[in-house]
Amino acid sequence: MIFVVASFLYFGPGQTNYLVLFLLYFSYSAMVLSLSLAWNSMFRSYATSFALFSGIGSIMCLISGLSFPLSLLPQSIQTMVRVLPTYYLAHGLLMLGKQSGSGILLSAVVLWIFAGIFLLIGSKRRF
Repeated sequence: MIFVVASFLYFGPGQTNYLVLFLLYFSYSAMVLSLSLAWNSMFRSYATSFALFSGIGSIMCLISGLSFPLSLLPQSIQTMVRVLPTYYLAHGLLMLGKQSGSGILLSAVVLWIFAGIFLLIGSKRRF
């Protein structure tokens, strides 16, 4: 929310559709919260969970296009990262810049599907 408001104040109202930008970030936030729930349900130790999540989360952001453009990666890696949920935020932001409504909708729907899957995995009881 802070990022969207700050970009609105810095760039002005005519630069991009801030409602769509907010919806993309909201979808990504829901997916990340669900992923965290699913991840923490797999480990008994908080320290182990945190250490592995920090490393894997950083790698996911690095190779999915959030840290730098995917065009800098080899083509084989570009096709493999499409299974990562973090890829779809970068894809949605790219489609927002290109004014592609179908690409933005695809990214938001895939993020919500990932959120649902992770929520189902994370809410499963362990016996």
